[in-house]
Parts: sequence; C-alpha cells; structure tokens
Amino acid sequence: MKLPYKPVLAADLAFLLPEIYQKKKDHCYNKTNIIGVSLCHYERYVQGDIENEKRRETLCFEVLRDLVDVQELKFCFFVLNGNDFIGDREIIESTIKTLNLKKERYEVVDYSPNTLEMLSKIEECSVVFTTRLHGAIFSAATNIPSLLVEYHVKCSDYLDDIAIDDSWRIGDMSMPPRQIKEKIIQLLDYEGVFYKNKDVIMKRAKENFLAVTI
Repeated sequence: MKLPYKPVLAADLAFLLPEIYQKKKDHCYNKTNIIGVSLCHYERYVQGDIENEKRRETLCFEVLRDLVDVQELKFCFFVLNGNDFIGDREIIESTIKTLNLKKERYEVVDYSPNTLEMLSKIEECSVVFTTRLHGAIFSAATNIPSLLVEYHVKCSDYLDDIAIDDSWRIGDMSMPPRQIKEKIIQLLDYEGVFYKNKDVIMKRAKENFLAVTI
C-alpha cells in the first residue's frame, strides 16, 4: 500500500478493559448456570442470502429452545447493537417471546455506551452463545467460554487468531442444534484454558498505544 509508516498488527482494545476495570472495582459473582446470548440479523442488511439468514436464525432458536428444558439454567440476552434499524432488540425480543420464557428465567441487558457495564454483565455469565463478534471478544476479555456463530469471515479469522480449539467451533450453525446444546452444557463448568492465544492478543492490543512493538 506504500504507507509512510510500518503498520502495527494490533488487536481490539476491548481486551484491555479488564485491566482498567479491576483497578476500579473488584466483583465476586455467582455465575451458576447463566448463559449469555447475543443474536443479530445479517443478510437482510447487506442484500445477502435471506434463506441462509433464516436457516441460521432457526437453528439458533432451536438451540435455545432445547436449553429452556435445562431447568436450572437462566438466560441473559445482550443488545450489543442498539441501532433502531440494524440493531438487536427486535430479534432478541422476538426470541424471548417465542421461547415463552418466564420473567424469573431471563434478563435483557440493553445497549449501553458504557462498555464497562456491558463487560461486567458478560462476566456474570458461565458461557456465552453469540452471533455478534464483540460478544465473543468481551467473553474472551473476561475469560468466559463462548461459542461464536461464524456467519462472516471476520468471525472465523478471530477464532483462528485467538486459537479456539476446533472442538469448540460451530461454524455458521453447521452442526445439529442438539450437538451445540451439549457443547454449551459442557462449558457451564469448563475449567480448562479456553483462550490459548489470549496473552498474545492482549500484547497486540497494547501496541495500539506504543510507537514500537513489544
């Protein structure tokens, strides 16, 4: 590109939020059986294949419907895009209504420009099931296991970058819903190292502020 400088391969600044957050407040959460859920439309906004969007969203719903049967499980739905036209409220409200969830079993976290508030709510979850890329990034920042729907190449690239094991990848909802449900159940009590490349990513995020790489 003939740039007058050497580009820095950095990373999303969200990875640095826990360092800032922990200096401000130290929380101790009871994360027992809370699944964070972030959903969004895509193809309708880019004149893409609407049938693929319907397929993906139907399968996402089937996963959540199967999880409703897990009586001790609670749901936390995240509106990560609050735009009135291309945001997440409509699909989340529709999903909750169709699932017929009782009020005591779910919470909706509306979009907030205060990223630390959103981060703290992600941190309360045991596992996150997300279509939004930033749902997965916030999860990684707080070491909460997540299953990211690879609806776009940016999602696949991110999972490659942070070295998510293939056994925890679900593609663009390319496996049966019950299999994805079982992965979520397994992750509720996961104690291994889920984000194997996180330290490298955090170092790259810090390079946004440095004149030289570290």
